[in-house]
Amino acid sequence: ECNFTYDGEIHVPSVKLTGLVDGAEQDIALGVGETKEVTLPNGDMIDVTLSLISGNGVVNAGRSTLRLAINGENYALATDGFVDVNVAQNELDIVWGDKTFVHDGSSHLPTLSINGEEVTYTLTNGVAVIEVVMPNGEKVNVTVRLVGGANTTDAGTYTLQLEVDNANYAINSS
Repeated sequence: ECNFTYDGEIHVPSVKLTGLVDGAEQDIALGVGETKEVTLPNGDMIDVTLSLISGNGVVNAGRSTLRLAINGENYALATDGFVDVNVAQNELDIVWGDKTFVHDGSSHLPTLSINGEEVTYTLTNGVAVIEVVMPNGEKVNVTVRLVGGANTTDAGTYTLQLEVDNANYAINSS
């Protein structure tokens, strides 16, 4: 089993052939769906294939099963060649500022920081959409939704709900 966190990159486990003639080992760089002809240290040739058996691939958040297979005279895998690759959702770290206000007839919203950067937002009909640019350049929209209303002008308790539009990300809010 291999575990990674989503970053928009391809995540493939490394492949090392061991137990070869004279105790030799060999590393192989192999992409999903790729077959490579490999020359072993003793000169023998084998084909090595890495296939996606199930899942959504090895980029997006989720679980995938890969299978390594070799084809070569006098060589076999010591295991079944299956490996699970788990790509976890990356987290958007969200921190709310002061959430308590004195009623003065004006609308009040807590400040909001996303991944350490304070963002400005205004609710329009109870909703604000904030575009966040992730370190890998990917744009993700975070929606702030006022539950059960359109403004925060009157005295009372209000609930703000957060949603992210990309399944590769999860909200970590405090």
